[in-house]
Amino acid sequence: MGARMNAPVRIPGATDPAALFDLPRPAAQCRIVVAMSGGVDSSVVAALAAQIRKVIGAGAVGINLEDGTRSPDLHARKVAAARAAAEAEGVALYINARTDVYLANLAEGEAALTETLRRAALYVAAGASGVFVPGPVDEA
Repeated sequence: MGARMNAPVRIPGATDPAALFDLPRPAAQCRIVVAMSGGVDSSVVAALAAQIRKVIGAGAVGINLEDGTRSPDLHARKVAAARAAAEAEGVALYINARTDVYLANLAEGEAALTETLRRAALYVAAGASGVFVPGPVDEA
């Protein structure tokens, strides 16, 4: 599950987002992308937690949450909400927190590395199982 703004539903043959949670098991064979608006109020975090419970109910054991260009603090709140929802369901959900510092060109050089490490620590402290950092290039 990717929490991204305006993301399409990516299930072959599925056209209705409401049908996401009527999937036959195992859901792990499907890639589900749920659109989430990028506001900063608590309703976004609560909506994410509700979606996490539904995805777990469909049989998922791991999710991917992407920070994009949004606030790292908001992303950490989303990771924490996902972790709390999973724990409430008794599932050891793997939460992969993706940080897009390089991918979105949010910083360059040493500043990009510093910001990536700061975000990674923030997301792990919030409950992420792992951190994915797409885009860095070794120029050596």
